[in-house]
Formats: sequence, structure tokens, C-alpha cells
Amino acid sequence: LQGVLDTLELLKLAELQNFFGDECVEVARANAAAQRPAEETAVVVYSVILPDLTEIIERSPDGQLKAYPVEIAADELAADVNDLRFLLEKRATDQYLPQAQKLYDLLLRPVEDDLAALKPETLAFVHDGVLRQVPMAALHDGDRFLIENYPIAVTPSISLTSGQPLQREDLRALILGLTVERRPFAALANVETETENVQAIISGPRLLDESFTLDTVQNELSADNYPIIHMATHGKFGVDAANTFLLAFDDRLSIERVDGILRSRPTTDPIELLTLSACQTAAGDNRSTLGMAGVAVRAGAKSALATLWFINDESTVPLISEFYNQLLDPSITKAEALRRAQVKFITDEDFRDFSHPAVWSPFILIGNWL
Repeated sequence: LQGVLDTLELLKLAELQNFFGDECVEVARANAAAQRPAEETAVVVYSVILPDLTEIIERSPDGQLKAYPVEIAADELAADVNDLRFLLEKRATDQYLPQAQKLYDLLLRPVEDDLAALKPETLAFVHDGVLRQVPMAALHDGDRFLIENYPIAVTPSISLTSGQPLQREDLRALILGLTVERRPFAALANVETETENVQAIISGPRLLDESFTLDTVQNELSADNYPIIHMATHGKFGVDAANTFLLAFDDRLSIERVDGILRSRPTTDPIELLTLSACQTAAGDNRSTLGMAGVAVRAGAKSALATLWFINDESTVPLISEFYNQLLDPSITKAEALRRAQVKFITDEDFRDFSHPAVWSPFILIGNWL
């Protein structure tokens, strides 16, 4: 099984390298290798989709490995995932629930007893193919959502994942937002409030609309060090680097441009967290989710908080605010901060209008979960 995981890691790295078309992945891998192994702090669950079955491989924090075959053909699994995604985004109904339970039974039920015995601090998923499109937080065991039981993170590769915890000292953010229409993208009505709230919780400059340009971002990053970069703007993650971009007021930011701007900073300190709010992946495309992880990898960010589908309404503001409020607590991890924010939406009467998983489940933590 260890040989299988070694091969899977090489395949994941090759896939990302193919997405970018350059050697940046090797740099990120070397940086992660110099730190504490991330897999020692979580139960890591790998998935391998084969034509006639899917293999689930579980790695416990002490290195023990177990494999569980899931008897489902690849095309049937893809249909189930696509059905779940379609139904999850329909906020007016609970039609998603049978599908969320079916995928839980397929993917988590085999490892349920192990997880109960191990009591992991975090569940980290290294997904294959179509499973990258699944918001694991929304899977349901018949009584509870998975996020109610465990903090969750996803990563394109464990060998790219840093094992260092977030340092709370001097936690400042560069806060970027676009509220106005930039055709073909509509105006983002809730970005102003979202960025105001983030600034009130995590201090730092806020560049909005005309102030959010390539030059102003580069100048700000050259003048100071920001462990957190919060970007509330349109973004699209496509099938390759050429079709993946974020939107500033004056231009599109390709992965290469984001990489160039963030790596021009005068400090060698990594970006602890890159938050990408109001972005979207290409629905139904297995490679598009690589773009989300890829932006973080290219930028040298330890973690990214992003969404699997577009969401920018009144619900985004309290969820993002709650996440950052929780993040200030030095006793918990980034993954636990996100879990607490999502669980509050599920259970708190004050947020009952936002309790549907269409609102909270698309938010995923990518990379370092500590």
C-alpha cells in the first residue's frame, strides 16, 4: 500500500505540473519537504477511481494503512457526483439528501469504525478525478453531516502540503474586492460588506474597485508583509492554467500574474492563507478544481479557502466573518475554524435561513489545515 501511495503522489504531482506546464510544483514540493510532515496530524483518505471500482486508502496519523474497495463503476460514480452537485445547488429543496447519504455510504461508511476509534483532529482528502467536485462537508450519515463530526481539508498532494501551524502573531490581511460590473461578470453586491467585516476582524488595508489594480496590489505587497490575502472578486478555474484567472478592476489576473505579484514580495515568509471568495469552478470538469489548488501552489500559499461553486449573497458575509473570528483563536486549526463556522450555519437558529448546504458546503480548505 505504501508503494501505491508513493505512485499516487507522483501521479498527482505530474498532473499539477501538466496543468501549469512548468516546474513550479517541484519548488513547492521542496518547500513542504523541509517542514513537519503534514500527514502526521490527520487521517488522510486517498481515492483511486478505476474502471470497475474505486479504492479508498486510509492513512492514520501513525502511518498505518488500510484499503477498502468500493464496488462501483467509474461512470456510475461520476453520475452520482454530478447528481449531488446539481441537487446541492438547489436551495429551495432537500432533494440532495438521499444522494448525500448514498455517497457517504460509498466513501465514508467503510472507514467509519476506524475514524471512530482514531478520533482524528482532521480528515484530509486526496481525491481522484470526479471526486474533486464533491463538497465532503455535505455528505450525510443519516443523522449528521460529515462536517459536524470532523474538520475537513482537501489537498492535491500530501507532498505539497506544509505541516506547520498558523502563527497568530501579527496576523494581518491585504483585503481586495471588486463590487462593480466587469462584463461579462455581474456586479458583486455583497463584497463591500464582506471586505469591511474582514478588515474589522483582521486588520490591514482594503483595496476596493478602482483601488484594486495590478499596480496597487504589487505596491502594497512590496511595502509590507501580509500573512493573509483575501480576494473577493470573480474568478474562474478552468481546464488548464490558460483558462484560470482572477479579476482585478483593470485586468484579468492569470495564474502566472498572481504568481509573479505574490513572489515579488520582499519577504521570504510564506502566505499563510489565500482566500478566494465569489469564485467558481467549471461544473462537471474534473481538472478545473486543480486550478483552485494550483493558484495556491503557484503563489507559495500554505492554504487556500475557496468555493466549489459561485456564491455571493447575504449568506457569504456571516460565514466568512465567522471563519475569521474563529481563526483568531490560537488553540484551533484553520480546518476547525471553518468547521465551526459551517456548523454554526447548520445548527444556530440565528442562521436558519442559511442552513442549506448550498450555502456553506461549497467553502473548502485546500492545503495546510493546521
